[in-house]
Amino acid sequence: MGIVFRPSQHETDDKGEALLYAIFAHLGWTVNRIGKDYGRDFEIEIFHSGKSTGILFNVQLKSSVSPSYSINKEFLSVKLKIRNARYLAQELHLPTFVIRADVTQNKLFWSPPQLDAALRERLANNPHAKSRTIRVPVKNELPATVQELVEI
Repeated sequence: MGIVFRPSQHETDDKGEALLYAIFAHLGWTVNRIGKDYGRDFEIEIFHSGKSTGILFNVQLKSSVSPSYSINKEFLSVKLKIRNARYLAQELHLPTFVIRADVTQNKLFWSPPQLDAALRERLANNPHAKSRTIRVPVKNELPATVQELVEI
């Protein structure tokens, strides 16, 4: 029997998920993995004082040990297949966030693709592209900006 090696991306994904669960569990919110992934990985429900608020949102989690920070360190880049970018930005009706996990620094950052006018313009102007890059602002670090995330 040969030795089975675990792909490093699986380890990275597990670390990103652990960060996601830890941050939202600390808030008392539920994080539910979506079984069939069509561009969204989790559904999060907001609870207040142990009671459901009825507020739900989707998350597409992208984890990396060395994410692509911009030169000025103001944002991270997340590359998505074009069909996933369209789905997240144009087709979903629940609020949806792309969350970038930097598992080396144990940090999470978020961006709302449905409200990203530049992304929607790039999707409209180049319908034959194979992928699109989303910019995730570093200022949107969790859990510090969770109130801003909820207010969107």
